[in-house]
Amino acid sequence: MKYVAAVFLAVFGALMALRPDLAWKYAESWKHSAEAAPAKWYLTAIRIAGIVLIAGAIIAFFVD
Repeated sequence: MKYVAAVFLAVFGALMALRPDLAWKYAESWKHSAEAAPAKWYLTAIRIAGIVLIAGAIIAFFVD
C-alpha cells in the first residue's frame, strides 16, 4: 500500500512541478472570470509544492 501512495505522490508532484498551469486550472480557475490567469508567484509556489511531493514520494518509497 505504501508503494501505491508513493506513486500517487510522485505522479501528482510531477504534474504540479511540470505543469503548474494545469494545477491552477483544475483547482482555482473556477473561482475567477474566464480571462483570468494565475500569478507568477502562484505558479512558483505550485512548482515548489510539486518538488516537495516528489521528494516525499521518494522518501516514502525507500523508508521502511
